[in-house]
Amino acid sequence: MALPFGSPPAAIPRIPRAGGRRASPPLPGTDGRGVPVTGPWINRGGWSLLRGLQLLTLALVLCAGAGSLPGQSTRFSEVLTIEWGPVTYTDASQPITRETWFTRTAPSFSGGGTFSEAQQRFLRMSFDACRGTAAGVDVWRLDAEAAESFRQQTVSNPLPGLAVRSVSSPEDGKPDDGKARDWTFSLRVTLEAVQPVRAPDFEIILLVDAVPEGIAWRVPIEDALDSPVVRHYAGLAEKTAAEIRAAGGWARMFLVSAATLEKGPPPATPRVSELASFGVPVAYGVRALAEAITVLGPTRDFGKANHERLVSVLTPGRSTAFAGCDRWFAEVAALTAGLKQFDVESKVGAFDLVQVSYPAPDGPNNWQRVLPDTNAWVVRAGPFLRLPEPVATVGRVRGKTREYTLEELGEVYRSKPDALAQYRRNLAGLERDLTQVLRGAFATAAGREMREARYFWLPAVEKFHAQALHDLGEQRFTTNVSAVLRADRLDYLATFIPATVAGKVGVTYAPEERAGVDAAISGSGLLHPRDAITVGAASAERAITGRLSYKLPLSLSVGGQREHIGEVSGQAGRDEQYRIGRLSSVPFEHRFQNLGVAHVFLYHGTGWSAELRSTLRWDAHQPAASGSVLVGREAGLTLRHEQAWKRTIESAASVRWEVMLEPSLALSPRVGWERAFWQAEMAARTKVWFGGSVGGPSPMYVELRFAAGTGSSALPAVREYRQGDGSRLLGLEPGEFSGHAFTHGQITPGVRASYVWGRLFGTAGRSDGAGGPPFLQGLFLQGLAEVGTVAPARGTLTSYGLGIESGVGQETGAALRFGYAWSRQSNRSRGRLFSTVNWNF
Repeated sequence: MALPFGSPPAAIPRIPRAGGRRASPPLPGTDGRGVPVTGPWINRGGWSLLRGLQLLTLALVLCAGAGSLPGQSTRFSEVLTIEWGPVTYTDASQPITRETWFTRTAPSFSGGGTFSEAQQRFLRMSFDACRGTAAGVDVWRLDAEAAESFRQQTVSNPLPGLAVRSVSSPEDGKPDDGKARDWTFSLRVTLEAVQPVRAPDFEIILLVDAVPEGIAWRVPIEDALDSPVVRHYAGLAEKTAAEIRAAGGWARMFLVSAATLEKGPPPATPRVSELASFGVPVAYGVRALAEAITVLGPTRDFGKANHERLVSVLTPGRSTAFAGCDRWFAEVAALTAGLKQFDVESKVGAFDLVQVSYPAPDGPNNWQRVLPDTNAWVVRAGPFLRLPEPVATVGRVRGKTREYTLEELGEVYRSKPDALAQYRRNLAGLERDLTQVLRGAFATAAGREMREARYFWLPAVEKFHAQALHDLGEQRFTTNVSAVLRADRLDYLATFIPATVAGKVGVTYAPEERAGVDAAISGSGLLHPRDAITVGAASAERAITGRLSYKLPLSLSVGGQREHIGEVSGQAGRDEQYRIGRLSSVPFEHRFQNLGVAHVFLYHGTGWSAELRSTLRWDAHQPAASGSVLVGREAGLTLRHEQAWKRTIESAASVRWEVMLEPSLALSPRVGWERAFWQAEMAARTKVWFGGSVGGPSPMYVELRFAAGTGSSALPAVREYRQGDGSRLLGLEPGEFSGHAFTHGQITPGVRASYVWGRLFGTAGRSDGAGGPPFLQGLFLQGLAEVGTVAPARGTLTSYGLGIESGVGQETGAALRFGYAWSRQSNRSRGRLFSTVNWNF
C-alpha cells in the first residue's frame, strides 16, 4: 500500500562506519551506495519535499567548507622567514633583551582574500605589539608572549566584525644550525557580519585670514580634486584621488578665519568662488582626508584609539606624520627641513597647528564646528601663512670690535653725529641695492613658484630661500644674511660690514731666535665683496720673515654649502739658527723664498666640513756655509694637494668630539730641482671635551694627535722633515733631528683653571666646580707628552711639558700660549721654553 505523502519509507538505510569514523551520509533519495530510490513518494508533480531537503543539505555542506564566511571561524596562514637571535623590546616601559625567534618582514595578512583591506590594515597595526630591534634594525618577535600581545592588542582596540581567537608561535629553542628558515604563521579568527550603521561625517576646517569674518567658504571635494593647482601641491596618486572622490558624500571642507570660529559657527557657508588662490591650504585638506580614509576605514568609529592614530598621522613635527606633512607649516618646516639661516616668529606652537576632535562623551569635543549639528569628526588646521613679496633690510652693523643693532649704533655714535649720518646714508644705499637683488631672485623660476603658491609651502620656499641667500651674500658690504618668517611677511636681514682693516701683534720667545715680534694686518672687502688680504712680518734677534696672502672668492653655491676660492701667497725670510740635524748639529743661516697660487674648495655640511687645497708653488732655499758643511742652493717647482676633513660630534652626555683628518701629497718634477722627488703625509687629530653639565661649558679636554710622513730617496736636504719644529717634539731644538721620514704622536690633556680653583677652594652652587677670579675663566692648564721617530734611524724620541693656553682673543683681546718642555734626547739638557703672545686690535 502506498504511503501518504510526506511519510518516511518503510526502511531507512543505516549509515555505515568506516575506519571507526562516521562516513558521509547518503544524499536523500539514494541508498547507501548512492543509487536513486524510486517510489511514488519521491516525486509528485515535478517537485517534492525530498528534493528540497536535498538542496538544503547540500547548501549546509558547502557552507561548512567555506570557513571565511561571516559568523564562521576560519584559519589564516602565511609563510614567513624566521631567524633566532637577541631581540630588544619594551615591556612596561622597561627595555628587555632576550633570544627568540623573529622575522624581519611582518605578515601582510593579504593572502587568500580572507580579510578585507580595512581588516588587513587593522591586523598589521595590531601586529606592531610584537615589534623590537635586532642589531639596530626593526624586527617582529614570534614567541608565545609576543603572539599573546598581538591578540590582546586586537581585543583592547577591537575592529567590529573581527575577533582573533588564537595565534601560532614557533617552538622555542635555539636551532642547531643557526640559519634562517621558512615557517608557517597562522591565526584563527571569527568573522562576524557587521550591522550597517551610518558612519559619522568628516569636517575639515582650514584657517586662512583672507576669508571675511562671519562666513565660511565651502570647498566641494569634487572641485578640489578637479583643480590642477590643488593636485600639484597635494601630489595625489590616481588611486588615492578616486578614494577621496568617493568620500564626497560624507566629507565637508571649509575655508574660514580663526576670528570667525572664536565667535561661534558662521551663519553662511557659500561656495568658494576662486579656488586657485587657496591651492596650498586646500591641498593639505585633501591630504588630511586621504590619511583619514586610510586610518579610520569606512566606519570612522569614534574612540580614543582612532583619535590617537589620526592625530599622530596629521600632526606636523611628529615622526609618525604622513610623508611631507611639515611642508605646509612654517613653524616646524624651518626646523625639520634644516633650512639654513632661517627663523620663524610665531606664537603658534607646533602641536597646535592641527587639532582633531569628535563628538562623544569621552571625546575631545571642545572644538568649534562650522556645522555644529552634524555628528562629525573635525580636523582643524592652520593658520596657513600668506607670503607677500619678501623684503631685505640691514639688521646689524659690524664695527671694529663687534656687531651693533641699529638702535645700539645710535648710542655708540651719539657723540659723533657726522659719523652716524654717514653710516645711515651707507645703510640706506645698501638696502636699496639689497632690494634690487631680492627682486632679481624673486623673478627666477623658484621665485615665481613661491609667488604662485601664495601660502607657505616648503618646496617653493626652500628653492627661493637658497637662491636669495646666495644672491644677497654676493652683494658687497653684506655678511651673515638670515631670514625671518613673520605672520605677514618674509624678511631677509643682512649685517653691514664695510671694508675693514684689522691688525694683530704678538710677542714670541724661543731660546734659538730669542724674543721677537709677530705682526699682521688684514683687510676684507677692499677690492671685492668677500676678498681678504693679509700682510704680516715676524722679527726676532736671529730671524726675520715676511708674508703676503690675497684670497678672492670665485663662486658660492646656492645654499652656501660649496665655495671656490683663489689665493695668491708668498713668503720670504732668513733664519740664522737653522739646523738640519742629519747633516750637522751646528746651526747655519738659511734664506728662503716661495711664491704660489692655490685653488681652495670648501664644503660645509651638517656637523662637518672639508677643505681641499691645490697649490702650485716655486720654492727656493739658500743655506750658507757653516764649518765644514756646505749645502748648495735648492729651488724648483712643487705641486701640492692638501685636504682637511673636520667633524664635530655632540653627545647627550655633554661630551663633544672634534675630529680632523689631513692627508697631503707633494710632487716636485725636475723643474729647477736636480732630481724629481715626492712627499706624502698624513695627520689626524681628535679633541674630546667633557666634564660639564649638559648644555654647559666643558671644563676639561683631551687632545690626541698623530702624524707621519715620508719622501722619496731623492728628497733634498732642505725639504727633509725636522723634529722640534712647530708643534712637534717641543723639547728638542728645532731641526736637531731630521730625515726623509718621520712619525709623531702626542697627547695633551687640559683643564680649565677656574675648574681647578673651584675644586680646590670648594666653590658652592656650581655643577661644573668653576669659580675664582674672572681672568681664570679663559685659561687652561695643560700637559703634553710626545713620542716620535725620524729616519735615518735615530731611535725613539720623547718629550714632556707643561703649559698654559688661553682661548681668549677673537676679534680683539689677547691670546697666549707659553710653557716648558724637556726631552732626554735633546742637546739642551735643561729643556726649552715655548711662548706665543698675540694682541689683536
